Amino acid sequence: MKLNDNIEFLGIRHHGPGCARHLKEYLESYQPSIILIEGPQNAQKLLDEMVIHEIRPPASILLFRQGHQQNTYILPFAIFSPEWIAIKYAKENNVPVEFIDLPLGYYPVKEDTQAKSTSHSYPLKNTEEAFAYLSKLQGIEDVEQWWEINFEVVNNQLNYFERISELIDSIQPAIERGSTHHTKVREAWMRLQIRKSIKKGENKTAVICGAAHLPFLRNFKNYSVLEDKELIKLKSKIDLTCSWIPWSYKRLSSLNNYSAGVQFPLFYEHIYKYGSSAPITITAALSIYMRKAGYDISLAHTLEAVNLSQTLASLRGFDMPGINEIMEACKSVYNIESKISMSQLIHEAFIGNDQGEVPVNLNEQALIADFRATVKECKFEKYIKDNAEYEVVLDLRNEKSLLASQLIWKMSLLGIDWGIPSEPFKSTKGTFNEYWTLQWNTEFLIFLFHQCIYGTNINQAVIEKIKEKLNAEDSPTQLTLLMKPIINAQIPELTNLFLQKIENNIFQTHEINQWLQLMPTLISFAKYGSVRNLGNADITELIEKLTTRIAINLEESMIALPKEEVVDFTDLLVKFDAALRLLNNDLIFKNWTISLFQLSENNRIPSLLRGWLVGISLENKFLSHEEAFTIMAYELSDLDGIENAAQWLDGILSTQVFSVFEVPKIIDIINEWLKVIDFEKFREVLPGLRKAFSKMSEAMKSSFKSYSKSSASPGFNFKNEEMINEDLKAFFQTYINQLIGVKH
Repeated sequence: MKLNDNIEFLGIRHHGPGCARHLKEYLESYQPSIILIEGPQNAQKLLDEMVIHEIRPPASILLFRQGHQQNTYILPFAIFSPEWIAIKYAKENNVPVEFIDLPLGYYPVKEDTQAKSTSHSYPLKNTEEAFAYLSKLQGIEDVEQWWEINFEVVNNQLNYFERISELIDSIQPAIERGSTHHTKVREAWMRLQIRKSIKKGENKTAVICGAAHLPFLRNFKNYSVLEDKELIKLKSKIDLTCSWIPWSYKRLSSLNNYSAGVQFPLFYEHIYKYGSSAPITITAALSIYMRKAGYDISLAHTLEAVNLSQTLASLRGFDMPGINEIMEACKSVYNIESKISMSQLIHEAFIGNDQGEVPVNLNEQALIADFRATVKECKFEKYIKDNAEYEVVLDLRNEKSLLASQLIWKMSLLGIDWGIPSEPFKSTKGTFNEYWTLQWNTEFLIFLFHQCIYGTNINQAVIEKIKEKLNAEDSPTQLTLLMKPIINAQIPELTNLFLQKIENNIFQTHEINQWLQLMPTLISFAKYGSVRNLGNADITELIEKLTTRIAINLEESMIALPKEEVVDFTDLLVKFDAALRLLNNDLIFKNWTISLFQLSENNRIPSLLRGWLVGISLENKFLSHEEAFTIMAYELSDLDGIENAAQWLDGILSTQVFSVFEVPKIIDIINEWLKVIDFEKFREVLPGLRKAFSKMSEAMKSSFKSYSKSSASPGFNFKNEEMINEDLKAFFQTYINQLIGVKH
């Protein structure tokens, strides 16, 4: 490890808590006069100007070129990152610290291909194969677990960096064989920076680099300066803006597609802070997390889980439990095998929810720069210059207006209510105009700054934030709230993800109300999506699948409805049926109406819904008028179910399926019904009847009134007619007036 008396090379694992703990101890003991770190040299200015106590990890250095997503780079640090430990030590002890790696955005003359190697006879092709081979020798399949057991959770701290150096030396041929040309350029660049530092005459130099680079930097004297300079000749370079941004453990986790991350950042934080006590502290933290989530986890559970994890580690020959032993123990003690949601909670608990803090810089931040560029592109600069309120009409046929609309919706998805829909607002109807009330607030930029934990441009930030929100909750209610802004934002990746989330969401019978509430909005986008050039074929296909699912679950849902929920459920069903009619898709609507007809004679379904089903079936010609009147007579024949009869009438009349020509027949049927019921019972259901008849058209009401006055109007008798001290025909007139809501 030591080249001479004044330079030390320390090979580390990026985000390795064991490396971080040992590096901190090493630096405090060695007390270097300068620290050189494997990091892009074009972030040096940011490193020089940083005030260490103003940044709380997790935080990241962001390098970007505005408008070029492929030229965006992040360098995240956690409290347990060895590089952060080195930077923190340097800043707190006034020790110079320098990044020595090839600047990001620099491209060598030669292409990034597999470099020529002198180790072709070596059986292992690259670093990954070498580590996999070593881990299998120890009986461990997972390379990450193998490294953790040997270098992160070990209790033995003696000669820690010597052990890493010896390991890397043993597999150097494999590393060299798998090295790309770009990696060799980077190492040549770092060797040149090391030489420059030596020439400065520093007393003690500490070089901190990824372990795989160690042999090629430590032995820098074996490489000529001329060869290294020839190797780093550049084809091109790009100037990048550099800034600090807050980061999060969720973004740092490799489980969330960060390739250089670690699976469970919070567990690594505990290893860094508590060393061999980490299994106890992380299990205790998990128990607290689970209790907050509503699970019955006691102190006894926690102690048992700790003991079991330690037993598993001993049986497997490990000094202390790793993440696998802890998770296995917790799942066993907490009886989680069949509880998927609890298992997911464990993963979330070990990842952690920590978010870092950095000084707010509104001038050199990629997300804010992308927002300002988009504002300029759609010529909306005047709307963010002050906090005045503006009424804006956007014609979506205009390219810049459409871009502005998309930006407003995207900002709302990020939690920034820059624009509020104003009347008339018909973004999902057949108009080309959107109406907005815009009011800017300078604090919006600060809030936008903190959204950079989700991405470096508006689209990426929106996608990642909504992904996180949907992973936390994907109920139909949540999907309904997000549907309009997501579809109107018009980010294809997000729209596809959202529609797939709806399709994949397992249909639960108790959620049918929420699905019925969601569907009209979805149908509206399918109907009028041409305003925004939406991919309507995908939406229509999804509507067909969901309509089928609703139809399959409809009978069970109707039968199980509590009495107090029947009216609200009927309203949702009516709106959904009306929306399907507007879709103008014959196949979907036909299959839907067939399913309704099949339910129309199910006596276990509430009367209100059953009446509506008969009306819809009559309207769609699955029933004739004579059949409908026969069903009506039957429904009104139950003397013990007068209230149900009134509700059934409410349901069928709400469909407005009858014409004025059917009025005499309806009155005949109702007349026969009223002949056999008590007047007092009629009085009890009168409010329900009036509600039913109020849903008729004015023409129908007029026809009822006219017919009741005509000579064709039948005689009329109530049961116990001695209770009625008035002319029956006059009373019938009063009855009709009461039904249709006409004052007598």
